[in-house]
Amino acid sequence: MSTSMFRASMRQLYTVLAVACSLAAPSHAADLLVPSQFPTIQSAIDAAEPGDTVLVASAGPEFSGIYTEKLDMKGKSITLRSVGGASVTVLRPSSPSMTGAII
Repeated sequence: MSTSMFRASMRQLYTVLAVACSLAAPSHAADLLVPSQFPTIQSAIDAAEPGDTVLVASAGPEFSGIYTEKLDMKGKSITLRSVGGASVTVLRPSSPSMTGAII
């Protein structure tokens, strides 16, 4: 095998390895913030990727910490969590037949 053929083969090998490594690299989970980045919990859930965390703001000077929504996790492997805990964040069902949750 000539030197130029060897170099061409090595370039191809490196290219294949680089692509394989980039595809195998784990993605980094993101924090999706409600309501500062997403207006509703559901919109954050809709945008979430596996491993992401939807962080729901707690009560504060400009926000009550009460969310009235019907939520569908869509079978996603994500975390839904309150920034301040259950004592300051409430999920209130949008329908009387549904039950609420404290997160």
